[in-house]
Amino acid sequence: MMEEKNIYVEIEASNFLRRDILEDAAESLLLLKELEENTGLFEHEELLYKKFKGKINSIKSSISKFENVLPKINKEEEPKPEIKKKIMVKKSEKPKTEIDLLKNEIDDIERKLKDL
Repeated sequence: MMEEKNIYVEIEASNFLRRDILEDAAESLLLLKELEENTGLFEHEELLYKKFKGKINSIKSSISKFENVLPKINKEEEPKPEIKKKIMVKKSEKPKTEIDLLKNEIDDIERKLKDL
């Protein structure tokens, strides 16, 4: 069998490399924390959605119960609304008296005078 040999390598500027590794680890932890928070939000959203669907189903069942309580009407036998027509009645003219005729003539003359 072959023996494993340890190989040692010198890393220049090892402090900078360690710093980069630690910064990347810290950033990874922040991303994991945000992911966990978002997962919590998604679960909360899913819970709210289920409650919403339950309320909608409850409303639908209430509407169907209400429709069942209403009286059934056949559409063929549905009563047609009565249309009321207005009847125009002409005023019967009174026989004009001589006084009414004179008043009308005076009004006509006054109108003509105003126009002048």
